[in-house]
Amino acid sequence: MSIHNVRTFMEKSGCGLAVGGALAVVMAMGIFNASQCNRGGKNPDAVDTVVATVGEVSIDARQVAELVENQQRQFGASMELPPFLEVSLLGGALQQLIDGGLQVELAKQKGIALTDDAIVAFYNGQIDDLVKSERERLVKAGKIKADATDAQYTEALKKDQPGFTSFEDLRKRNEDLIRQTLADPTKRTSAVLQTAQAMIAAAETKRLNLTEEEVLKDYDEFTLKRVYLSEASNKGKDLKAEAEKILAEIKGGTTFEQAMDKYSNDAPTTPKERVSKNELKYGTAMLLGDPRLVPLAALKKGDVSGVLDEFGGVAIYKVVDVKRQLPKDWDKNKTQLIQQAKQSRVIREVQKAIEEMRKQDRVVWKSAGYKVVFDFQRLSSDPSVAGDAAKLKERQKELLADAETAIEKDPVGSNAAKLVRFVMFESEYAQATAEEKKALSAKRIEYAKAIPQYDDKPGLQLQVVDMYVDAGDKENAGQTLLEAARANMDTSDLGKSNHGAMLTKLAQLREKKQIDEETAKLVDEQLERWVTDKAAAEKESAELRKMEEQAQKERDAAKKADEAEQQKLLDEAKKSSGTKAPPTDKDKAPAKSPG
Repeated sequence: MSIHNVRTFMEKSGCGLAVGGALAVVMAMGIFNASQCNRGGKNPDAVDTVVATVGEVSIDARQVAELVENQQRQFGASMELPPFLEVSLLGGALQQLIDGGLQVELAKQKGIALTDDAIVAFYNGQIDDLVKSERERLVKAGKIKADATDAQYTEALKKDQPGFTSFEDLRKRNEDLIRQTLADPTKRTSAVLQTAQAMIAAAETKRLNLTEEEVLKDYDEFTLKRVYLSEASNKGKDLKAEAEKILAEIKGGTTFEQAMDKYSNDAPTTPKERVSKNELKYGTAMLLGDPRLVPLAALKKGDVSGVLDEFGGVAIYKVVDVKRQLPKDWDKNKTQLIQQAKQSRVIREVQKAIEEMRKQDRVVWKSAGYKVVFDFQRLSSDPSVAGDAAKLKERQKELLADAETAIEKDPVGSNAAKLVRFVMFESEYAQATAEEKKALSAKRIEYAKAIPQYDDKPGLQLQVVDMYVDAGDKENAGQTLLEAARANMDTSDLGKSNHGAMLTKLAQLREKKQIDEETAKLVDEQLERWVTDKAAAEKESAELRKMEEQAQKERDAAKKADEAEQQKLLDEAKKSSGTKAPPTDKDKAPAKSPG
């Protein structure tokens, strides 16, 4: 975690205050302090059941659930997420934990120990870096001189950082927090996984040597042209073979621009212009960050690439120009920028190593349902199906079948598989013809109602109302709207939005005679109940604000009384001693100008 990220975390989280100010958790705060300040607690529905292993690392369902909860808080504690987003969060949590397990494996390969003592020593080293950084910051801010002693620096830091006492105390608090977290079995694995990543990055950054010229290349901007052959436009053809023929023509004398106009499946960037006018601009970092484009970073102006894999096809590139775009503050911040360049390279190298490890089947799945979620998550970035609608559809069908099997045979991952099944089925339904949709409607409703906590999701229930309407099922449409109205207990903006949608839906069903009046009246009662609940919630909120305002007034009055008492004691001290007490800021008058 960088110095900047530490400060950002401090500013956005109150957790740092619990252990004594901004510096009290330093580099470890994003991992260890967050686990201590987990406001959500453990999900009571989650269980400590291993869903996958990566080497010696076990990933259990509770770890996944807690990561999802942390992510969900960003959307609001009471917000009902659509099923697709629920699956995405679940898949993202699994990906994070699996990558963490791979990081642990990579750390072992590199001889990096992950014992408690090694982890504490690592973060103590990060404190040393922070000590140096904070000194530089205070010097730049004019709060200490460049040659300030350690004692002067410490005193200045005490004034600047409330709660800071000493660096010895800082290290002790940091170590206590780390050891406390590592001693807790429910927190240890997550902390170790994230620490492995930080320790690898630090070790590799220290090892890496870069010349200034190598770093300067990072600021090169490449202007490129390409001949692109897409799978969609060349069905049944061997794209690489076709591209090799085009490359041979270019080497034989055909200009690159002529080849673009004749063969490229790209559309003109500007209407009515030739495709050969198209240009792409990439910085070196962008090229190196995309495995398919890495070879381009080594080319010079005028060079033509070989045949490269592209999203949904293949391409041949020509480097039209290379210009160096140095930042204006290069000379001033050269040391810092070189360090950042080293860190960027290390991140790319580690990502590449992790990607290679992913291909080696190091993950052993214990839950078929969680594997379905993971496979669904990876499908969106799978280059083997990119741009090939037929392959994608076939893979989706396989995933749907895998989900059905998991629902039947995997109690641990059943709920996760139900989410994937619905999302995958929705994709199939969206692509179906009107006649096919009629045949699929019953299953669509069944899969929607099988989603975990369906009865507590009024937004999803409203979608099912529409499904029943489309199926011509008047009775269930009305009954489901009533269930949705009963489920809407939220008086926040989300509940207000659902309430408005229900009012509209009820009016539509009444107008089209798609709900019987008895059920409609029951829906009316629930909608009215929500209005009453909303008013009560607003009243309670107003009373709480009033109480807080009164409490603040009392605090301000107490502070004012305390200040008056202090001033009284000062005045009495002056009278009894017969001398003037040291002047306060209020007593100090501005110096008069001469003359």
